[in-house]
Amino acid sequence: MTARKLILAAMALLLAAVGWSSTAGTAYAGGPTSVLLVDPGAGRAAALYHSSSDYQRLVDAINAYGSDLGSADRPASVSETANDAYRLTWLIHDMTIWRIDRVYPTADDGLWLQTVADESGGDPFAQPGRWHRVTNPAALTAVLTSVGLTEQAGPEAPAEDNSAATTAASSTVPAGTGAGPIALAGLAGLVLGAASAWAIRRTRAGRERVSLSG
Repeated sequence: MTARKLILAAMALLLAAVGWSSTAGTAYAGGPTSVLLVDPGAGRAAALYHSSSDYQRLVDAINAYGSDLGSADRPASVSETANDAYRLTWLIHDMTIWRIDRVYPTADDGLWLQTVADESGGDPFAQPGRWHRVTNPAALTAVLTSVGLTEQAGPEAPAEDNSAATTAASSTVPAGTGAGPIALAGLAGLVLGAASAWAIRRTRAGRERVSLSG
């Protein structure tokens, strides 16, 4: 096989990898897909994909898909000067913000959320902020701990259960869709490398023959 054919084969593999990724992504079109979790005070962040069990736990913990967003009135237990401890930014298609939750802990009144949302694709910031309680504070705390935004209480759990890096890596690509494109891209790289090396050797050999004949 000539170098040109090797390079064309490598390009075909790369295009296949891109096409595979695009096809896999369409399975999740049409609704919320991911959420960014941030601790602004500590400068830490994590992300969850909708195929993650922690994503579903987070949805249930705050009733993220519920229609009742509570009251426009700030609760008395949350002062005007209070800062949010965590922010949850929910995305459609991994790029359009449709909901933001600001989490406010209180001294003796549990966890409160201030939420702006617009699942229609409009600007959520154009909507009034609504105040409501966290549906399941223990579940929310467990998710924040799982992704590494809070400290684990008690004995340290096994790394596979509490590693933020592992959670983020496994959550960003749905199971069964990431290995194929990566493998194809790797194979394409090997083919391109082989083609380049072959072309270089051939060029050098040609030059040596010309030099000897001259």
